[in-house]
Amino acid sequence: MEILTKFNWSRTAFSAIFFGAAILGISDPSSAQTINPVQQQIPLPGSPFAAITTLDGRHVFVSMGGATSGVAIIRQRKTFATAVQMIPTCGPAFGLAMSNSGRYLLVAVQAGSSCPSGGVQFIDVRKAIAGDPGAAMGTVPTDPTAIEVALSVDNKLVFVANEFSAGQSMCDNPDSVSVIDFRKALSSGQSASSVIGTIPVDCAPVGLAVSGNGRYLYVTNETALPTRSFYDAKACNIPDKPHECPVKTHKGPAGTLTVVDVHEARRNPAGSVVANIPAGCSPTRVILTNNDKVAWVSAREENNLLAFNARDILANPSHALLSTEPGVSAVALAGDELWIGHRTAGLLRLPAGGGKAETFGDAAGLAGPRREVRWVTIDGDDAWLATGGGVVRFSRKERKVMA
Repeated sequence: MEILTKFNWSRTAFSAIFFGAAILGISDPSSAQTINPVQQQIPLPGSPFAAITTLDGRHVFVSMGGATSGVAIIRQRKTFATAVQMIPTCGPAFGLAMSNSGRYLLVAVQAGSSCPSGGVQFIDVRKAIAGDPGAAMGTVPTDPTAIEVALSVDNKLVFVANEFSAGQSMCDNPDSVSVIDFRKALSSGQSASSVIGTIPVDCAPVGLAVSGNGRYLYVTNETALPTRSFYDAKACNIPDKPHECPVKTHKGPAGTLTVVDVHEARRNPAGSVVANIPAGCSPTRVILTNNDKVAWVSAREENNLLAFNARDILANPSHALLSTEPGVSAVALAGDELWIGHRTAGLLRLPAGGGKAETFGDAAGLAGPRREVRWVTIDGDDAWLATGGGVVRFSRKERKVMA
C-alpha cells in the first residue's frame, strides 16, 4: 500500500465543515497569508481527533482514527481550503505535536496492524507537503493506548501519554507517560532505544502541557489512585457508557493533575513527579497562562473549568484551586484571553488573569445545537468551534459566527 495517497472520495466516512482563517503570530511573517474562504464541507475518510497547522499557516494536519487511520493534509488558500493528501499511519492517529523548526510532525498512534505496540510516529512535514511517499517515518514504541504527545521547550524530550498502559478495568496501579530522547529517535530511525523511561502517573493520563520556561510538565489523569490521601470513591458521577442517552451514571473518584520536573525526567523519569492534586471529575485537558502562573484544567464529567495557582500546586496544594467555571467542555488560549466552549451557553471569553466572562450565544450565531460547543481551536483572529450543529468559524473581532 502506498504510504501517501490521494483521498478516495467514494469511500468517505466522515464530513467536517471546514473554514480557513487568517494565520497570525507565525515564525516567518513574510510567508504569512491572509485568507477569507467561503464556507466549505470537506469530506474526510476517518474521524478527526486533533488538528495542527504548519508554521506558515498554509497547511493543516488532521489526525484520524476509526476505519481509516492516518493524517489528512488540508491546503489553505486565500478563498478556499482543500484536502490534498492522506498519510496512512501505522495505527489510529490521535494527539499531534510540531517540532520548533516545523520540520517534524509527531503523531500519537495506538496499536494497529503495522505497529502493535503503539507509540509516537514521526512524519517529515516537507516531504508530506510535497507528496513524497517517504513522508511517514518510523514509530517509537511506547504503549498500545498512546493518546497525546508533547515536546519539551528545547525539543530534546518527547512526552507520550499512555492512557491505559496498566491494562486494568479498575484504577489499582499507575498508568504512564513515556519519555523519549527526540534527537536519538531521529538518528536511530525511531528505535525503541530512544525511550528513556516512563513516568508513573494516576489512571488514564490524557492532557499534556509543558510550562513556557521548560521546567514542568503538567498531566491530567481521569482517575485518582486509591492510595491518594484525598481519594473519595464516590466523589463523581461517571457515565456508564459514552454517548448514551439518557445518561446513566455510577459513582467514582475524581481525577488528578500531576506535575513533573522536566529536568529530572531526563535523568530519572520514575522519580520525576513532584506534585499530585485533585482536579475534578475526569480531567482531560490542561493549559497554562499568565507566564505559567495559572493552570487551567477541563473536568469533563462535571462540565467544569478549574483554575489552579501553579505555585501553590507545589507549595500549598490544599489552597491551589482559584476558581471554577461550570458547564465547560473546552478551553483555548489566545494571547491574554481564554475562549471557553460551554455545553449549553455557547462560547465564553474570559481574561486569563480573571474577571467577568463575556458570553456569545444566539445573537452571535450560536443558536440551537450550536450552543453546545465541544471544542475550541484558535486560528489567528478566529476561533474554530466544534458544536452540536457542526464546525463553525467564529470571528473574535466581529464577535460572531462567519457565514
